[in-house]
Amino acid sequence: MPIIVRLTRALGHNLDSRMGIWAPTSFENDQALDFLLALEVVTEGNELVSELARKFTSYAEYDKKRISKTNTYVLTEPSMRADLVRAGCSEGDIEHLLSGMSTSFGKEILDSGASEAYEAIAAAEIVFAIASSDFSAVHEDGRFLMNIPCAVPSHVVCLGKQAIELILLNKPLLKENGGAWKRNTQRVLERISRHAT
Repeated sequence: MPIIVRLTRALGHNLDSRMGIWAPTSFENDQALDFLLALEVVTEGNELVSELARKFTSYAEYDKKRISKTNTYVLTEPSMRADLVRAGCSEGDIEHLLSGMSTSFGKEILDSGASEAYEAIAAAEIVFAIASSDFSAVHEDGRFLMNIPCAVPSHVVCLGKQAIELILLNKPLLKENGGAWKRNTQRVLERISRHAT
């Protein structure tokens, strides 16, 4: 779950309806859907494979930061204000939330890797869909991918499997997202593992 949702909930606000979507399945979060929609410009299989591999590599790079404990950032009022504006919050909500968070500004915040994880999970679902010709797990907005002739090389399938395994080792991320999300991610790992050699 994105930090902005957690922070607003902690202050007694539920702005989820204005902040996009989040649910424990692979394509029910903004990052995964944004990634999927960005693929609409892809017309060739090798381009698609490159984008999928990039998402797996991105999570692996994040995981190196997590392991080395350099996955933190400093929370600032301007950055939080910008996030709240992008989320569509009213000026009154923004001022209320920022005043309630003022003691948090300047503190280090743990980056759980959620954005990278959500995109890698979506990419793994797409890899499985291509490898199995079963696009039922891909969000309806991504059904255009069926029309791109593509074969995913085994090394990219293995990158995806490794990324999902790393995600399942990220305890803060698992705690943040809950048991249903973990079970969904385990199912994604099972599916992609069927095609990893």
